[in-house]
Amino acid sequence: MGIDGLTDKIPVIKKLMFEDVADVKPMLRTSLAKCGIKFYIVKNFRGTPIQGVIKKNDGGTLNLLMTTGQEFADIFWSTFSMKLVTSSN
Repeated sequence: MGIDGLTDKIPVIKKLMFEDVADVKPMLRTSLAKCGIKFYIVKNFRGTPIQGVIKKNDGGTLNLLMTTGQEFADIFWSTFSMKLVTSSN
């Protein structure tokens, strides 16, 4: 599907905003993998307040690493949205 298929995933991702956090992680991982994005949640990025990082890999795939936003859903989803917009540019 590739990164261009990410637009098709937006309705699915929007629905995840209201799901239990335990269900969100694997569902996001699966949906994003179909678009060539490897998704990981990490505890934090040591020594920095960064909430998310996106990295382009050889071969055109992306890694999206995010923290849980200090356990606040709004920080997580805001960072997630910002990183996806950045990845499409």
